Amino acid sequence: MTNDRTTAPDVKVVCQDGAEGVCHTMPPATTTTVGEGYAGTHGPVVHVAPC
Repeated sequence: MTNDRTTAPDVKVVCQDGAEGVCHTMPPATTTTVGEGYAGTHGPVVHVAPC
């Protein structure tokens, strides 16, 4: 995902079973990846949510 805004939102991943990851700040003008294809104990990541 890419943050093309001038603000730095806090985001977290949400897994298939509803488990939520820890919050991370995403600085402006940066790109980050979420483990595509990773299916851990809580299943795959289904979306990124604001904290």
